[in-house]
Amino acid sequence: MTIITISRGSYSRGKELAEKLAAKLNYKCVSREVLLGTCGQFKVPEKELTKAIKNAPSILNRFTREKEQYINRIRATLLEYAQNDNIVYHGLAGQFFLKDIPNVVKVCLIADMEYRIKTVMEVENISRKGAMSLLKKIDEERVKWGRRLYGIKPFDPILFDLVINIRNLTVDDAVGIIAYATEFPCFQATPESREMLKNKTIKAQIVALLDEYPNADISVKEGRVHVGIDAPLNQKDRITQEVKESIERIKGVEEIEITLETKST
Repeated sequence: MTIITISRGSYSRGKELAEKLAAKLNYKCVSREVLLGTCGQFKVPEKELTKAIKNAPSILNRFTREKEQYINRIRATLLEYAQNDNIVYHGLAGQFFLKDIPNVVKVCLIADMEYRIKTVMEVENISRKGAMSLLKKIDEERVKWGRRLYGIKPFDPILFDLVINIRNLTVDDAVGIIAYATEFPCFQATPESREMLKNKTIKAQIVALLDEYPNADISVKEGRVHVGIDAPLNQKDRITQEVKESIERIKGVEEIEITLETKST
């Protein structure tokens, strides 16, 4: 019972590899489904969600609260998918969102620049200069996202269990390597890893729901939830009730404790 994330540079055949790997292992292949699930669960327009995650922050375009909310919602949806095990995820930031879960095989698929340039030229029917410009723009945006979200480059080897260069390997070769790795004991789900994933999923869903309280202190252990919020004294009862009602809808929540650090106004 394993979870696999495929991270890759653009035009590195990551989608093809993920689909073939899922078929070989009889796993569910997940990518766009996470976006659609996010749209449905949190009532986010798909066009706006896609725009938010594609437009990387820059020095002059600060990371807005709205974009952060979208990322929180994607994280919550992906973690919910991951609770079912036996999935191959290729999409936004899987190596970050599932970073601390033990039974996740985190794979980075790379290809040299010449390979990617030729692929872009064929797929997009553009010149070599145009292909190089497109790849440069995409790569820079992904680096900005990784650094802004987690303070690290998105393809830093420390984030991965396997880094596979398809320069000489075929996609089928890479599929075989990853499939073999899933048999290792360290990548098998355990009661402890399932509990960890459950708690992380609940916390991510609470974070996504409590948009109004971005600085809330949230902890989850064995389904027991504690939320600490700074709030005005005259709104204490209303906020406590609203937060409790939101959290009660989350699957797996057993107990809720809400602490408000009240302010006089």
